[in-house]
Amino acid sequence: MPTGQCGTIEYETGDGVLTVRLPGRDFVLEPSRDLVRLVFEEGAALPRNIVLDLARVRYLNSSGISVVIRLNLERRLVVAGMEPGVAEILDLAGVLQTLRRAPDPDAARAALLERGTPPPPGTPR
Repeated sequence: MPTGQCGTIEYETGDGVLTVRLPGRDFVLEPSRDLVRLVFEEGAALPRNIVLDLARVRYLNSSGISVVIRLNLERRLVVAGMEPGVAEILDLAGVLQTLRRAPDPDAARAALLERGTPPPPGTPR
């Protein structure tokens, strides 16, 4: 699979899915800007199916939350590997129930590649 980096964001593409890994524990302003640049400014040729791997993330602020909301509205998003603390932040922000989730990136990719209608947002996989 082709891989790359956009600022602090690591990504790979394959089978019509863009898998994005955040660089560290905090999903704040800098990684948020990098993710917006990758997907919305430079990513015209990138797949619209996105796996957002949050396994390393322990905290996100309003910058990270707003990017998750935008990705969920404008792309086919599945969030993978979310820690309980991150899920709690997204729940308090009223976002968690709108997200498709998977335990890991492989399960998220499989969910995006399944044929038929995707499950409703917030359906645990």
